Amino acid sequence: MTPVSADPYRDWLRQRLSAELGVREADLAVQGAVQRRGWTAVRTLGPRDVIAVLQDVYSQMRENFGDARADKWLEGTTLDLAKFAESVPVPAQPTAPGPIAPAPSPVKWGRRAHDLPLLLARSHAEIASRSLGAIRTNPDLLSLERAAEWDVQATQAEVRRWETEEMLSKLRADHARIEVADQVAAAVAQGELLRLTVQELEEASRSGQVVSPQLAHSRLMVTQTRAFLEAFTPLIDLEDADTPLTMLELDLSNARFSLGVPLHPNVLRARHALNYAQWQAGEAGEASPQVMQAHHNLHLAQAEAQAQLDATLNAARTHQATLRQLAAQVETLERRALQLTQVGATPEPRPRPPRMAAGAHRRPRAGPPPGGSRAPPRSAGQRELTAGAHAGPAAQPTAARPPAAAGILLRMALWLVFGMILLSATGILALTFGPLRAAANVQTIRIIAGVQYACALLLLGARLSGKA
Repeated sequence: MTPVSADPYRDWLRQRLSAELGVREADLAVQGAVQRRGWTAVRTLGPRDVIAVLQDVYSQMRENFGDARADKWLEGTTLDLAKFAESVPVPAQPTAPGPIAPAPSPVKWGRRAHDLPLLLARSHAEIASRSLGAIRTNPDLLSLERAAEWDVQATQAEVRRWETEEMLSKLRADHARIEVADQVAAAVAQGELLRLTVQELEEASRSGQVVSPQLAHSRLMVTQTRAFLEAFTPLIDLEDADTPLTMLELDLSNARFSLGVPLHPNVLRARHALNYAQWQAGEAGEASPQVMQAHHNLHLAQAEAQAQLDATLNAARTHQATLRQLAAQVETLERRALQLTQVGATPEPRPRPPRMAAGAHRRPRAGPPPGGSRAPPRSAGQRELTAGAHAGPAAQPTAARPPAAAGILLRMALWLVFGMILLSATGILALTFGPLRAAANVQTIRIIAGVQYACALLLLGARLSGKA
């Protein structure tokens, strides 16, 4: 029977740290980590607890010895811990002696898809814990205790798996809410820009210019934007828009996540089956066909867990690279927005030129060009601009914005809207191949991204052709 006070992971950690820091410093490091996290002094440590202590020691080693030595030490220690976890189960907490507690009452039906697997995993963990307690109180079943400990660890790992899925579902919901809020905020700005564009085109149409296609297209875009805002504005809070982008620079090397294989639920389940087969084989030992088959199943489970870990890390590296590109695009758009703000600033009035003295010769006004041809008639806006220029600063209010600057601002704003639409569509499409890949409405989300790409192409074509 394994002693209740056995703490193999604490002993392994103390031995490993003593070789690097010394016995006294190793004990102080473990005690400090336990106190900072509020653990009890008699807490039995497991692999994840050891990882937490190693992270504290790693931070100290980076300050004392540099990043290179600290990284090498952490990777080697993590690999050794993974090998140790393959042979030693997480010690189960002791259970009170006496009869097994009665089964819990039936639980209510879960609202979400992952609620039922989580409830099932918790039930399995409770059953495994009770079985271990019964085995420890029965002298005839003491040889089955090690297999029961692996069973408890496997069921607890399955509980953590579904708890992580629940946390990820909440993160996906928060991300989707912020994404929709960003799109609504962009649609509000786009609607205001389209409204100004329609007004400008209507004035151009009344002055005799042929702008009917551009005006019809702009009105259609206004109608679509209003319909989108009427449908989605009540569903979100605009304060969630423009949430600052946070960059997560993580070291995604395989050595840092080597514990993912021995602590995988399927691997722990296969290891429990191996120990159970060894108990059933008795004196036959490793030569038993059941034990050999259990070894084979354990090897397959480890290979599958390693493949899943590699695929997860590769996907995380891809998402991290995509996030860097999106962050670079956001920085570029912010710089362009700052340039637009500077271009749209009110220009300072230029000083009026001094009056010419009496008798000074004025420069003769240039006559018509040779051949008797005259310049084409100017539009009303050009005449007003020329009249304002001749009238001088006294005839123009200081806060008035020159029409030329307004035109530049409008053109640059169109490019900004094009960039925002393209960035939003790219972000949505990237999400459908990442966190939202398993969503039920992933095709609908991709269609929305395609519509945004189409709108961006239409706006780009109209801008390059001079119609917007």
